[in-house]
Amino acid sequence: GTGRAFFAASPRVLAWAAAAPRARELAWFDLQGQRAGTVSDPADYWQVRLSPDDAVAAVTMLAPLLRTLDVFAIPALDTSPPPRRVTLSLSPDSDPVWAPDASRIAFPSMQGGQPTIFARPPQFSERSDEPVLRSELDETPSDWRGGTLLFHAPGAGTGYDVWALDVAGGSRRAVVQGGFNESDARWSPDG
Repeated sequence: GTGRAFFAASPRVLAWAAAAPRARELAWFDLQGQRAGTVSDPADYWQVRLSPDDAVAAVTMLAPLLRTLDVFAIPALDTSPPPRRVTLSLSPDSDPVWAPDASRIAFPSMQGGQPTIFARPPQFSERSDEPVLRSELDETPSDWRGGTLLFHAPGAGTGYDVWALDVAGGSRRAVVQGGFNESDARWSPDG
């Protein structure tokens, strides 16, 4: 029912565990670590990114009906509005990253069968996908500042490397390449 199975088998033994719900809450905490309120109802949340003004959380969530990973926008300051669907795809849409002006959310997807980073407005519409980067690699965006999107991707013999993409021009340059996995890069506050 969950699309997941937890078991191990040998010729003599079958070990199994019942699927556990992955419901999680999105909650605010103050600087002393005290809970200051919830953002939304419990759900199967994965990645969470706050908009530049902290008013909306872009989250990867397992869509309850389709059981696919999609991106949703959840108002973070008011719990009354429901989450807004940003993506709707049978392929996983995940790892949302906000544009600096909050006009778009970038996310990786296999829509069309090829790894692509798309960007779209923070509300669903049928024709709002804008390919930002298409390639044979499996890029994952991690931060967006000005016109430059940071992402990580597997390199030839170097594990995951961090790259910077000029969103308008399409050129990319390596930021960190090495013998270790480098991923999830973030811009410093001063860029």
